[in-house]
Amino acid sequence: MRFCQRHQIHLISDEIYAKSIYTTPSNTTATPFTSALSIPTTTLIDPALVHILYGMSKDFSSNGLRCGVLLSQSNPSLLACSKSIAMFAWPTSTTEYYWTTLLNDRSFLDYYFAENSRRLAASYACITSFFTDHGIRWIEGSNAGFFLWADFRGLLGADVIVNTEETEQAKAVAVNEKPSQVYKTSKRAKERDE
Repeated sequence: MRFCQRHQIHLISDEIYAKSIYTTPSNTTATPFTSALSIPTTTLIDPALVHILYGMSKDFSSNGLRCGVLLSQSNPSLLACSKSIAMFAWPTSTTEYYWTTLLNDRSFLDYYFAENSRRLAASYACITSFFTDHGIRWIEGSNAGFFLWADFRGLLGADVIVNTEETEQAKAVAVNEKPSQVYKTSKRAKERDE
């Protein structure tokens, strides 16, 4: 925040996975999610430079019911600008009704977030166990969302040939495989972090 203040850069915090957190045996002391809204900004940054983005699709596993939020508590100019174009992206009345009903049901939300956290942790345990059993290196420490860094280089030959049929089969079961170059990572960076 101080860096943004010093250089007058807007800080945009994308909190789309805010409630998709979990604990794991390898990361029992992970820092819990902290919203940028909960940080006192008075001595750090001009509040007009702090903005929050949130969308329900990730935390609620409902990609088809698009609804998002731009929260900027101290920048009326940005909000006025956003309002002028928001009318072209309004959610449907069905989506509005669904979210209003859901977000007003506190007991359901408490149950849902606890269950979501339990299931994310179980999925993490399942895939990391598989990786360990098969000698696939992975980076420990995940505690949010459903992503995991894994190193498949040991399974690939020097001359990697993409098998289109296998790639299509992987996509059919929702496995998204990408080489590290896509994410601008390098062997050195991975080894340094391990």
